[in-house]
Amino acid sequence: MATFDVRFFLPAGAEIKVRKGAGWPLGWDSQKQRLDGQTARILHVSGIVPSRVQMKTQRDAEVTYTYIAVGP
Repeated sequence: MATFDVRFFLPAGAEIKVRKGAGWPLGWDSQKQRLDGQTARILHVSGIVPSRVQMKTQRDAEVTYTYIAVGP
């Protein structure tokens, strides 16, 4: 089982979320947040369900994030 955190900071206005499940019809979104460019936002991903982190920006932009592995 993988466990990790992803800390996002920029670009301001971007939407971040964790998408869980296998494919579009069986998947669901969790931990939806919007970046403000001033405060880091953290998404925590764990469990046995396939998961991925997604980001939607308002325009082409440079993305700043930190990936942090948690656990053994």
